[in-house]
Amino acid sequence: MVYVAGMSGHPRFVGRDGLRPPNSTARLFRLAVVISACVWAAAGGVRPAVAGDRFVVGGFWFAAPPGWIRLAVSSAMRKARFRVPNPGAGYDGMVVFYQFGPGMGGSAERNIARWTSQFKETGEALGAAVETRRGAGRRLHYFRATGTLIGRDGEMPGYTPHAALLEGSAGRAFIRFVAPKGLAGANAATFRALIDGAFGDRSR
Repeated sequence: MVYVAGMSGHPRFVGRDGLRPPNSTARLFRLAVVISACVWAAAGGVRPAVAGDRFVVGGFWFAAPPGWIRLAVSSAMRKARFRVPNPGAGYDGMVVFYQFGPGMGGSAERNIARWTSQFKETGEALGAAVETRRGAGRRLHYFRATGTLIGRDGEMPGYTPHAALLEGSAGRAFIRFVAPKGLAGANAATFRALIDGAFGDRSR
């Protein structure tokens, strides 16, 4: 099933414009979609991601990893949101996808500086990794660091945020994965596969 950010996802059935009118199968499918939406809403917009879930942000297609929990979004800038369950006793991780218009959201350098400033530690103590890739008119900026995050709830020691900015002719996508160090490490390859797959996917 494909989930497209910013669209309702509900099927449209047209009977008088030359297309096939809805038959019983179409009506049943539409009913199933409505029931699924109601169940999802009743659960607070929470459902597990499944293999094959795809959605687009800033012109880039992403495939949701199985096991991540898809959550409802509450603002126009947030196009998708996932909770990454922690099998241990620590906090869960969170992945948020943002989309901004042309020229909005700031440069990659500005965002990396902002992400770095959110730590209590500075310099080499963060062990920060920064990467930039270019190809076919697209650019991918990747950032990772580990330390004590300063948030609204105070200090959060031992966290490893992963962040990425993808830029292309159709727009820009910002992705941020924040989790305790162990959980972030266990999902690092999954997050990179998610980002690298979107960077190389030319689907429309």
